[in-house]
Amino acid sequence: MKKIFIPFAFLLVLFACSTDIDQELETTPVSIETKIIAQSNLYGGGAEGISKDRLIIKNESDWNELISKINSVNAETDNFSETNIDFNTHQIIAVFDDIKSTGGYSMEMIVTKSNQQIIAKVTSKGFEGAAITVITQPYLIVRIPQSDMPVVFQ
Repeated sequence: MKKIFIPFAFLLVLFACSTDIDQELETTPVSIETKIIAQSNLYGGGAEGISKDRLIIKNESDWNELISKINSVNAETDNFSETNIDFNTHQIIAVFDDIKSTGGYSMEMIVTKSNQQIIAKVTSKGFEGAAITVITQPYLIVRIPQSDMPVVFQ
């Protein structure tokens, strides 16, 4: 009986531990390759018609519509690192903050992936010290690999 029990107990412990480790690895978020396309401010005082929002863009039509809005007051996309996106391989996360009455604001984003979702952690940074008096709207646009996973903002 001992000869059967010892190997059985060993296998039970082995499988129980590996399942816990596998589950932990599956739920631990890992970084995703991102490319910042633009991290700046709109200066149209809201005339662009873009409210505070978080957008996931997965096709060229939606991307062109956003670019049109962004450029409606100033040629903002002239400063983008790229505007031609291959939506077969990539998607866009675009985040727009509230309109601010002074300059000096910015946004940052860390994008990770778990086994079930993409997590975009967005933080807004305020100004320190004296700020220029100008109406701005901070925004951040990043490119990430195309995925069917939902994007969850934090």
